[in-house]
Amino acid sequence: MSGAIAYAMSDYAPSDDGERGPGAVALPASAGGCGAMHVAKMDGDGHPYIECEQCGPVLIAGHASFSGTPGGVPLTPDELGERELAERDAKATERVILRSVTDHLVDQITAGKQARKAPSLMEQITALSAQERAELAKVLAGEPLEEKPEDEPARRGPGRPRTAR
Repeated sequence: MSGAIAYAMSDYAPSDDGERGPGAVALPASAGGCGAMHVAKMDGDGHPYIECEQCGPVLIAGHASFSGTPGGVPLTPDELGERELAERDAKATERVILRSVTDHLVDQITAGKQARKAPSLMEQITALSAQERAELAKVLAGEPLEEKPEDEPARRGPGRPRTAR
């Protein structure tokens, strides 16, 4: 390929039937071209291009549908619409995923807080031994408590570790 290659929008790709159509372009001599009809060719990556020493630079400089590099070729209106739709879909998917992750994290944090919740009064009372319940009943009735022997460790409620003395 020479230096006079004008890469074209996909609308200029050669037509399947080989007739003159979207895949052809002619620039008259009055517009700086050679006047010949040029049928677009496809490079190895599927980019349509026109190759002409005289018409290539004119197409690149003065026609919005051509560029000197495949990456510089503007998108067709259909391609722009597809890209915008894909971007909207990607943003919507991103929002759904972010919401899902956020909800999952909130659920995990909430579950962790519920797991660390202090036992209820009923749970604490049912965890008492028969002797401790009897003492509790005396305290609630206003009776004095008997002294416990020093060697017996105090009983702890559920969920609280014992400490060494």
